[in-house]
Amino acid sequence: MIPSLIDEQNIVHISHTFRTFELHKPSLHKVIYQNISRYISEIIDVFTFSESNFK
Repeated sequence: MIPSLIDEQNIVHISHTFRTFELHKPSLHKVIYQNISRYISEIIDVFTFSESNFK
């Protein structure tokens, strides 16, 4: 079974990240951008791994 990529914890994490972004745009812009980029790349890695396991 493919693990759920968008589970509750991920949604909370994303919501928190964007709330933080709204509150501190100038100072945290770069850090948050890096975090989002890393997060997306992790999702892609997990998805790719899952796909390769089910071929």
